[in-house]
Amino acid sequence: MGENRDKNEHGQNARKALKDMLASMRAHDFLVKVEENYAIYDKDFPKKDQFKAPYMIEFLDEEQWILFSTTSIRDRMKQQEWDTSNIKRLNENVKKAYVVVPDGIQKSELENAEKYNREIKERKRYSVLDGVETLEITEGLIRNKGAHLLAYGSGIAKMGNEFEGKIAAVLSNRQNLLKWKGLSKNNDGYFYPLFLQIVNKWGLESTKVTNISATTKVPPLATRGKAKTDVIVMVELDSVDEIIYTISCKRTEKSIVSVHEYSAERYATILNPEDKELEQLLKEFRDAGGINAYTKTIELTGKMKIYGDTLARWGVGGYGDPKVIQPELQCANYILTFDANSQKYSIHELDEYIDLCKQDEKNGGHFGTIFRWTKKKDNIQLKMKLL
Repeated sequence: MGENRDKNEHGQNARKALKDMLASMRAHDFLVKVEENYAIYDKDFPKKDQFKAPYMIEFLDEEQWILFSTTSIRDRMKQQEWDTSNIKRLNENVKKAYVVVPDGIQKSELENAEKYNREIKERKRYSVLDGVETLEITEGLIRNKGAHLLAYGSGIAKMGNEFEGKIAAVLSNRQNLLKWKGLSKNNDGYFYPLFLQIVNKWGLESTKVTNISATTKVPPLATRGKAKTDVIVMVELDSVDEIIYTISCKRTEKSIVSVHEYSAERYATILNPEDKELEQLLKEFRDAGGINAYTKTIELTGKMKIYGDTLARWGVGGYGDPKVIQPELQCANYILTFDANSQKYSIHELDEYIDLCKQDEKNGGHFGTIFRWTKKKDNIQLKMKLL
């Protein structure tokens, strides 16, 4: 009885993780519908609701997918194959079906899932399923399709907002904390490998941490503009102390992203308002229209030997900006990136990240900085290569 109860609890926790992820996708408009306990039947037969799936999701183009949740890939997959076959037969809008496993699942079970998925993709196994994927991969598939159906600018913005919300949710998730502390054997957490990657980077000890909470509600700058911090994390320790971490989140499919765009005068004011030569060089860069037409490269490079680190800490972390009211919350101490192409996360302390950018031979920064300089309208725009 105890073993069955454990399995049931394990399965329920995995399904809740899937439910939470789908709720986030719906809240950010990547989905127009999420139906739990989806069921359908063949109208030629009297038995109702014969074919079932835990979730049916619908996109803006009316395409539907069905999703199953499991913590173990064994013979029970036959039931999911059977339900999928008939659901696709009876509902022509259902184009895809996935079995979803938790990211924090036991290694042996993850290997079983990867093998089943590989056999489907390589056509070594007949299957009406479209794959057996982790929660992380499934989320990416949904997000990418959903964002593609939205207007371009809206889709990009929603992906950024959703990513920040995801980081806050992962760090605040109680099941992740319990799993990390070894207090819950029947759950695989909520994007647990990501949670573990972050707390390990911070050097936290599970025995000393009593609670972790995170929020995307960051105080605005004095001008009501957006701070560099995207997520504030509060870690409570058994010593009654609290540690605050601030994270700048970068999610992109592109290796080069824009990080700063201001007037030449504002750059000069931030770097050194007393250095009039610097201000003139910046104005001349703006007026030249870009790097190729600029004739004072040597002079500006010399200035950036003095101000390059200040520019980097401002551009990436927000430090040194007079519009910052609460630097302990509004300036980012950590940079967390997600490469949508490789599906990999990276997290670095701010100065560590800047140093790595300096060392990257492919960075392509101008004037000895980590940034690529361009002109956009009447402003100077800085871009950088994400690590």
